[in-house]
Amino acid sequence: MWTGREKPSLWTGEERELLRKTLRNITIVAAAGCLLLILDLTVSRHAGSLDMIHRDGHIWLVRPAAGDDPGHVTLRARVRSGKVIVERDLQITLSPRREEGVENEEGEATGWEAGTPSEEERLSGELSALVSGLNDDRTKGTVRLPEKLSGGESVGWSLRRSSNAFGILGFTAATIILLYRKRFSTLEKARCREREDILRELPEFINQLVLLLGAGLVLTRAFERTVEEGMRFREAEESYFYRQMSAICDSVKNTNGSLAAEFRDFAKASGVGELMRIGNIIYDNLSKGSSLNEKLERESEALWGARRRRHEERGRLAETKMTLPLAIFLAVLIIITVSPALLQL
Repeated sequence: MWTGREKPSLWTGEERELLRKTLRNITIVAAAGCLLLILDLTVSRHAGSLDMIHRDGHIWLVRPAAGDDPGHVTLRARVRSGKVIVERDLQITLSPRREEGVENEEGEATGWEAGTPSEEERLSGELSALVSGLNDDRTKGTVRLPEKLSGGESVGWSLRRSSNAFGILGFTAATIILLYRKRFSTLEKARCREREDILRELPEFINQLVLLLGAGLVLTRAFERTVEEGMRFREAEESYFYRQMSAICDSVKNTNGSLAAEFRDFAKASGVGELMRIGNIIYDNLSKGSSLNEKLERESEALWGARRRRHEERGRLAETKMTLPLAIFLAVLIIITVSPALLQL
């Protein structure tokens, strides 16, 4: 029935095309997420350039060979002294190994500032001193991580890996869900615009149709005249409703079809209740001239009343939206008015 004419909004071909594009975008997002996840895991796994050795219950760091660049690794140290627990991420740098008899280039480690530090400050300061002292003797190829502070507190060491895997997975999943849920958003917005256009144009269209039927024209001719008058005062792409009405007239002329049947089919496809009701009235009362005119006239009055109520609702909604800006403006005005008096106090 709709071959050769513009279809009213959502139709199978457009849905399939949008679904295909959505699946393509989801595939791209998933592939990009997997690539970022692999890169993140690779970087976090090789975040440190120092090798760690677990031997005899101790942790050893392998010092870079002579001539190599200094090695780096980030470790988390955990110390507990009574009820005070200190956890710190420490960046450890080991200078390259040197031969015996060569003096160290590094200066002595500095402690915390003078004064009486708190327990937490003392523990943090000793941890920093331990890390600084790892380069005191560069003649050995391995460095054992200290396990106790000067006060006897035990130090626990663990490799700190800054991975964003969960963030990447969450962002990728959220993006995929959003893309899938919004797959038909373009068509849904177009359908809303088409529905608004139908509801806006329909009262005037039915009113004009009633006047022409009352003047003695048959339904087909009155319908054509109404469409011609409507299209005369509108651009070709301005009104979705009149484009569809013009297409119905062309189809009736070319195929010698039923105007009432074509109009009712369009009304059903549009999903607009008011238009469906009018389509059924025209189809069921086609042979009853006076009865059809009276029913369409009542529908016209109801459509104008519904249109007026919609405009009133939009006006109230606009007033509601203006409440917050007006409140902010009033607050700013009060502050500007009162501030000079406050400054003089």
